[in-house]
Amino acid sequence: MIDKTSSSACATCTVRDSSFCGALLDGSQPPPASPASALRQVHCTGSARDDIYRANDTTGDAHIVCHGWAARFARLADGRQQILSFLIPGDLVSATAPFSASLEYSIQAITEIRYSLINRTDFVTALSRQAQLFDAWGSLYATQQEQAHELIVGLGRRRADTRVAQLILHLMQRLAVRGLVNDQTFDFPLDEQHLSDALGLIPADVERELDRFRADALIELAAGVLKIVNLSGLQRLAHMN
Repeated sequence: MIDKTSSSACATCTVRDSSFCGALLDGSQPPPASPASALRQVHCTGSARDDIYRANDTTGDAHIVCHGWAARFARLADGRQQILSFLIPGDLVSATAPFSASLEYSIQAITEIRYSLINRTDFVTALSRQAQLFDAWGSLYATQQEQAHELIVGLGRRRADTRVAQLILHLMQRLAVRGLVNDQTFDFPLDEQHLSDALGLIPADVERELDRFRADALIELAAGVLKIVNLSGLQRLAHMN
C-alpha cells in the first residue's frame, strides 16, 4: 500500500552524495535572500509489488528511489513484461521522465520501498538555471542510453550465461558507486522471474545458469544476498559472446 505522508529522510540518506538525487536537491536550493523556491517534493513509502506508477497515467512528478528496489517495465497485451531497468537507491527512474506528463512504462516495487516525487516543473527549472546540475543530468542520460544499447545487444545476440553474468556485474558496479557493496557482497532481491523478464530468458534457464555459477564457485546466493566469489571468472564469462 502506498503512503504519501512519509516524512523526509533526505538529511540522513546514505546515497545522496553519490547519486543524481543529491546533485538535484543541493543544486536547486535558492541562495539566501532569493525569492526562488526549492523543489516541491513529496515522500512516499510502499510494499513489495506495489505499483508506484502505471504506464500512461498522467503525472506531474518525477520519481526518485530513496530506499529499496523497484523495476521499470513495459507490459505486453498478453500479460508478459520486459523489465527495462532495475532501480536502486538514489535512482531517477529515467533521465527523460521529467519532460513528459505521462510515461510509456510502469514502475513496481520489488522490495519495501521509500521514494520521492519531485515536481516536474521545478525539476526542469532547476536544470535550466544550474549548469553543473545540467551536466550531471547529461551524464545520467548518456549512461542510461548506453545501458539501453547493451540491453538490446544482449537480448538479440548474447548467450544466456553471458547475459546473467553481465547483469550481476552491472548491478554490483552500480551498487558500489552508492557504497552498497562490501567485500563483493550486496543485496540481490531478484528472483528468477525478475531476471527472466529483464534478460529475455525463461525462468528455468535463469535458474540453471545461477545453479551453474554456484557449482563453479563463481557466486554465492542465498536469502537475497549475492557474493561474487570469483570476480575474474565471472568477468571472463560476461565478455563471451
